[in-house]
Amino acid sequence: MKQELGLKVRNRFPRFMTKEEFYRLVRYCEEFSLDNWGLAIKVCGLMGLRAIECLTIQMQDLDRELNKLSVRLAKTDKIVFRYIPDNLKQDLYSYIGKYKTQIIASGGYLFFTFNNASKAPHLKPSSFGQKIAEICDRLEMGDHIIMANGNKARRIGTHSLRRLFTSELYKQTKDIRVVRDVLHHANAEITSRYISSILFDDEQKQVEKLARNLIKPTPTFTDKDQLNEIVQDKIKELFENMFIKN
Repeated sequence: MKQELGLKVRNRFPRFMTKEEFYRLVRYCEEFSLDNWGLAIKVCGLMGLRAIECLTIQMQDLDRELNKLSVRLAKTDKIVFRYIPDNLKQDLYSYIGKYKTQIIASGGYLFFTFNNASKAPHLKPSSFGQKIAEICDRLEMGDHIIMANGNKARRIGTHSLRRLFTSELYKQTKDIRVVRDVLHHANAEITSRYISSILFDDEQKQVEKLARNLIKPTPTFTDKDQLNEIVQDKIKELFENMFIKN
């Protein structure tokens, strides 16, 4: 349908994670004392950070007084400020208190490596992805999907955490512009890809409502094909409105 509407078709599908799966990952890390991995999962999932933005956080980036965190955006290298949510604050500061010595030894990186910190001062996104894959396999969440280009990929990866945050934020605000600004996306089309399944559900509901309203006053429409054409035109309009341009 996107091709018919003249919209860009991506060569890969987004990888989604449910809230239940997120908390299963968190509980697994807590059960097996995987403190650094567990906190990284929470930060990415509850603050919507990319893996590299999360793993390079340093002590100096934290402002306890204002309860905010300065983050260097991976795409633009710009510094932005994000408030630390209440359901993360206690875990974050407890972790810092527990591992203060190791954090200082690594040069201030919160997500230090336990082995050979001088050569690799902080955890790498590739290692983070491998650990999530390992945990997912143990929790029987390691299923794969076939991408649009035909390649096979895991359904859940590090970026699934950011997508989960995006979906939950959109469910609360129902405003794609707010979500775009929070994630610092260049445009709303990028944001719409993150929440495509929610947008699709919303579109379906609107189309069904429209169809019901059109079908009720039948005197105007004696031809089913004519009615279907009107509904399809409305679907096109709704899809075009999904991709708000600046």
